[in-house]
Amino acid sequence: MSTSTARAEALGVDGGEVSFVSTEAVDWPDGCLGAARPGMMCTQAVVPGWRLVMVVDGLQYEYRTNQDASQIVSAAKIFSWTRSGGIVGLCDELAIYLPDEIVASDCKTGTKVDQLSMVAYEKEVNQLLEWLRTYQAQTITRDENVAADGFLFEVVFAGQGSEKMSAEVEEEILFMMGDFYARMMQ
Repeated sequence: MSTSTARAEALGVDGGEVSFVSTEAVDWPDGCLGAARPGMMCTQAVVPGWRLVMVVDGLQYEYRTNQDASQIVSAAKIFSWTRSGGIVGLCDELAIYLPDEIVASDCKTGTKVDQLSMVAYEKEVNQLLEWLRTYQAQTITRDENVAADGFLFEVVFAGQGSEKMSAEVEEEILFMMGDFYARMMQ
């Protein structure tokens, strides 16, 4: 087994060709290694560590570690979705990280669903990864404030491809992110 493959397996990255793009020493701003999830509490102390950037099956991953690598966190956020507004003042968040983490939270009540494995959503995840490989990074915003109970939706998409996304794909992404959130918060 190659050193790159062994490192990738230790980080939980499966399959395909693995190539390390960079490894650099970093002083992280907090105990969450600068990659806090919604609702996560972090120590407020500088933590020396490492940033590892690799490419697996054509997708770029970033991992962060503390100095002895006893703490490893993915910083490869590929989607973030927010819904805000309405009469009750909703503030919902969803984030998806490579290789396999979905985090949902209600920032008004503090309700949080931790690290749901994407294995349960294989079909949807395969579509997300295809979009990630195909389309450019962009922010999708929809303001449905047609009444007092309207909502603002925003998706930040970390696309790694070269194509511009169509309006139809934007709508599919908005729907899928909302559907993920609804299923997780049940």
